[in-house]
Amino acid sequence: MNLTELLNELLVDYSDVKISKITGIERTRINRIRNGKFKIEIEELQNIISSFSVDKEKAKKLYEAYEIETIGLDKYKSRKLVKSFLCDMDYDIKNEKVQKALSNAKISINFDIPEKSLAIDGKFYVEQSAVMIITQALKTKDKIRIITPHDNVNLMSLIYFIMTQNPDIQIDHIFSLATTEELPEPYTYYMNMARVIYPIFMLNSNYNAYYALVGYATNAILPFGIITNDFAMMLSYDGSSGIITKQKDIIELYKKLFDEKLEQSSSFIIKINTAEEFLEHYCSLIQNTNPADERVFYSIDYEPCVISYLTEREVTKAEEIIQNKPQLAKTIQTFMKVYSPNFFAVHNQISFFTKDGLRSFVETGEIAEIPSEFGVKYDKGRRKEILIDIYNKIQHNKGNRRYYMINENEFKLPLGIRFLGTGSKNDHLFILSNQKEGFRSILGISQPQVLKVVFDFIESLPDTNMVYSKQELLDYLKEVISQL
Repeated sequence: MNLTELLNELLVDYSDVKISKITGIERTRINRIRNGKFKIEIEELQNIISSFSVDKEKAKKLYEAYEIETIGLDKYKSRKLVKSFLCDMDYDIKNEKVQKALSNAKISINFDIPEKSLAIDGKFYVEQSAVMIITQALKTKDKIRIITPHDNVNLMSLIYFIMTQNPDIQIDHIFSLATTEELPEPYTYYMNMARVIYPIFMLNSNYNAYYALVGYATNAILPFGIITNDFAMMLSYDGSSGIITKQKDIIELYKKLFDEKLEQSSSFIIKINTAEEFLEHYCSLIQNTNPADERVFYSIDYEPCVISYLTEREVTKAEEIIQNKPQLAKTIQTFMKVYSPNFFAVHNQISFFTKDGLRSFVETGEIAEIPSEFGVKYDKGRRKEILIDIYNKIQHNKGNRRYYMINENEFKLPLGIRFLGTGSKNDHLFILSNQKEGFRSILGISQPQVLKVVFDFIESLPDTNMVYSKQELLDYLKEVISQL
């Protein structure tokens, strides 16, 4: 059933006049919405769901129908994938195919590899050969080179298995990535790749993921396989057969071919491990934006984006703290030049943040875009001024900045997710992790098609129930301002 049909089913026992009295929506508008002549707005849908105490299951169907009608089925599927990726950032390790591949990988068998080469037939023996090669590389701490097709679940699962056995092993991994124009479902394809690659990366700081664009129909960056110092194994596309060799001259040849392919490939994930590198990436985004484009900058973060309120006063205080760290001081000055008031006067800015993040800003005054090492923060009085200004802008729809608070009941944004972009090739999705003490891992997925999917998701949030209504945001802002 489409949205109009679902609404009429829900309101079948009520006249337009009665619905208007209950909801406050004009009678003529209700009539046209029920007849499918007018498209219902998200606020009106929320109003009806609330006013008629619609149960959770029916409300979910109404919201789904609204989103499909608003953005189309393909983008709706993409939105669900992006939401899942951002919420749990977890590879579907419970997937039946993955479980089977991992359980097979743990079975140990022994067979001799002749001095020359050995043909392997059958997925079971291919997987066992791969495990044997990798086990040997783990013992000798060899670098492992792997080439996989984009959709071979077993080979991807095997890489994940390697990481769980030795998270410090060095791996260079090239995988094929189909071009957008040839994909039957581009929105789901790129996000599925990110879902597979990300958890592997997080298990191992020495894991390097690269992609090579290929035609979707060919699915080929042959040869697929695994190369170490002692073995080379080349596989068929489906992983059902292959050849394994110990011949040194052939191994060296395959290493050379791999390195040549590596030069033609691009990094799927960018590693950033210092506060300076983090700010440099933010600066590069702004510096590569043409002011004449008048783009809309979208940001999604745990805390609200309040960088536009930054003045020399906060920077001067910070410089006093980091005066014995000249590199930090130099970086923050560069950052201030890039994020000038003139920049925000030209470009529109839309910020999404969480309720807990707003609380965090009220308590600490820290700025989401600037790592805490720099010591840049707003004092208590300045925090109150900023929040009052945001409140007024939201209430009167003033200025070129808009703010939305994420509804944590519908979309649980993790603490470490940060996106900044305009829907262009310069966008950045940062994933922050502090799993090891003193270690920062910030990832920027560099493939533009992947980030476009994330951008589309964020851009569409105001038309969903994943953000609070304007009045709910104003009420909450009033509450936190009163506590300052």
